[in-house]
Amino acid sequence: MKFWPNRLYAGIHALLLITILSGVFSVPVYAQDDACMGDDLRVLSPSSVDVQLSLEGRFGAVVTWPEVPDDISTCSSSVNLVDVDFDIDLTGAFADIVDRELNFYVEAPGIIGSQTDNRVVLAWSNANQEATGSVIGEINLSNSGGAYYYDAGSSQWLQYNTNLPMNLPYTDLGAFSAAVGAQEKVFAQISSSEFFFGLWMSTTDENGANWSRIAETQFPDGRLNDFEVLCSSFSPDNSNTLVLGTSNEGLWLSVDDGSSFTQVVDGFEDITNWSNKPVTSINWVDSSHLYIAVKNAGVYLSSDSGASFNSIGLNVDLVGNPGSAGTAAYTVNQIFIDEADVNHIYLAVEDYCLYETTDAGDSWIWPAQSLVLDGSTLIPVNGLTIVVDDSSVIVGTETSGIFRTSDSGETWTNDTEILFAEDTPEILNIINDQSQSRLLAIADQYGLLECAYGDDQWVAPLVDLPGNTDCSKLAISSNSILWVATERGGIFQPDSSLSLSSTIYKSRTEVGYQDLEFGINLLIGEGTLLETTAFDLIFQDFQGYAVWRSQFGSMEDMQLIGLYDKNNPETCMLDYCGYENYPVEPECWAEKRSACYDFSTPGMVTFFDDGIFNSFIYYYAVSTFDSGNTATISGPAITNDPLYSPRFPNDPLIPLDEFGDPILVGDGNIVRFDANRDAMSVDSEEAVYAYPNPLRLEAGFPEAPGELVTFTNLPAGSRVMVFTVSGDIVADLTPDLQEGRNIKWFTRNDSDELLASGVYIYKVESPGREDYFSKIIIIR
Repeated sequence: MKFWPNRLYAGIHALLLITILSGVFSVPVYAQDDACMGDDLRVLSPSSVDVQLSLEGRFGAVVTWPEVPDDISTCSSSVNLVDVDFDIDLTGAFADIVDRELNFYVEAPGIIGSQTDNRVVLAWSNANQEATGSVIGEINLSNSGGAYYYDAGSSQWLQYNTNLPMNLPYTDLGAFSAAVGAQEKVFAQISSSEFFFGLWMSTTDENGANWSRIAETQFPDGRLNDFEVLCSSFSPDNSNTLVLGTSNEGLWLSVDDGSSFTQVVDGFEDITNWSNKPVTSINWVDSSHLYIAVKNAGVYLSSDSGASFNSIGLNVDLVGNPGSAGTAAYTVNQIFIDEADVNHIYLAVEDYCLYETTDAGDSWIWPAQSLVLDGSTLIPVNGLTIVVDDSSVIVGTETSGIFRTSDSGETWTNDTEILFAEDTPEILNIINDQSQSRLLAIADQYGLLECAYGDDQWVAPLVDLPGNTDCSKLAISSNSILWVATERGGIFQPDSSLSLSSTIYKSRTEVGYQDLEFGINLLIGEGTLLETTAFDLIFQDFQGYAVWRSQFGSMEDMQLIGLYDKNNPETCMLDYCGYENYPVEPECWAEKRSACYDFSTPGMVTFFDDGIFNSFIYYYAVSTFDSGNTATISGPAITNDPLYSPRFPNDPLIPLDEFGDPILVGDGNIVRFDANRDAMSVDSEEAVYAYPNPLRLEAGFPEAPGELVTFTNLPAGSRVMVFTVSGDIVADLTPDLQEGRNIKWFTRNDSDELLASGVYIYKVESPGREDYFSKIIIIR
């Protein structure tokens, strides 16, 4: 029995007359529900109630009903709008168990969908955090970040973000790489702040419409310190093969286009624990030359496309440089292989500049003597490349720009000294674009740099990246398509719908609420976030369930036997009270019996009632209840009397409106239950008996006080005969009257008169057993 939401009857708001259709859920219009403001309620009775005798565990009644669906029992509304000039739309059904109010405010103003600002930020936090947890959210509504590729035909940088998640405070694309096979592919890890949001892959043949997450089951959302991809590379021979280097789990290989990955562990000498050995660089030259660098371990070569690895002996004394102290831990930022000679290898090494070998690692030199500041301070090198035409080596540094040598490191010149005369940024990435006869580099907080072959000065390119200068990595494919990955910029497009839960800023939210499911989708249209823009979202649900029971007689004498308050559940719940060895906690048991509720079956609720007796008849009903909007108040601060949904027609529990009519009308879900246990087995040792014994006037079973006697613990097919002490038969109760293990006897004669006081003898005949005799006493 379902009905429309109501306003609380305590005089704060006007009451709504509600019509209930028996057994039918009424579905209201959900989005932008203005009636969700203030103390409006949604109390709806479950559509049905089923009661069964407990077959396992303790003796009692198991009361079961379908949960009231969220889409008809909850409401949502945007309220208190201040300087809001964009559309706000809410869809979905509120799925949380407590009323909530979210307060939205502007952290960084700007145009929604801006392609020039990296941060146009709408933030939110929940009210009543002490009671409902600290939940913080943030949405970057700019559209300046993500992945870009350079379209040579239009001489423009185009975004390539379709299907990537738009909800993150920061959209950071890491471990970015492009395939070099026949089919153009790109790979990226997405993260935001301290959290990981998956591995993603796309091809370039559908105009950006096919980014998809890969291997989500293997690599679910989580913290970056638990799992982070630091580098990646597609096989040069097969774009369906991809290898990943991680921060603390070593190397992972996929040969099925990212559908699944296998951890590669063979051949890594002395590595038994990857927790402090991140894979920092990968260079996949061909099927016989896949190099990886492992911090604190060395550099390794695979000759079987990543199936296994062998050390090439780079974890040796780092001699010949001013920072060396014998064998040292080092971080290789890039492995560079000379295309003309695979035995000619350079390493860009953190703290030790640059190392070079011409014999595949048998011996090493340090061509970085002049890459030293003040005679002692090394310039950290992030990456390098080679221009074959003039045999020059170009390196990008962490602190001092871009340097070049053409004499094997004897002398180095600074190519960006003029460009960065005042503030030298970190050079994050440097590549050789042979198709355009140029070098390209990414400068942190500056953007893309370009240097033509034959020139020795770097400039900003004529076609700038739009808006976002927080570029993290350049990549170039075999078809000479140039890719750029960015960090911190947003990729939001106006009029897009986002899951509200996906906008939770996990690093600022209490751990227990980081995966809170609101069930609501938020759509934000075009417009501007002003510094003064603010609004609230209000969500309400009914407060909990109430279970009622009465014995045979008037339905109006129903007693509340169980209350489950979703807003304020009892903390003393230890286990489900229907279990045989449930440890009864007196205070918890007496107050609300919350421990007797079980929500383990999806979509259903179960309540266990042990306060019944065999062969009694009972009525059960289940209501929902609410005390008004508890989004900003809880516990003792809730002073409104609860409103219960109807249990049966003309329920006196329902308050009246100003005209004397009940504010809720309907049939409820009341159901009769006969507590009859199954027939006993023939070999059971439990004794047959009758109760109440003695039978007293106006006492005993409520359905017939002073009249009804039950014979129990009977095997199937039993017959009971009752005699006077002189041997006259007064009742012959045949097997067709047996219910479970019980036969009921109404102590009246054939003239419908009550039997006189006295002692009576009864005989029980049961198949497979000897006859049983005993006495029963009637006292009038």
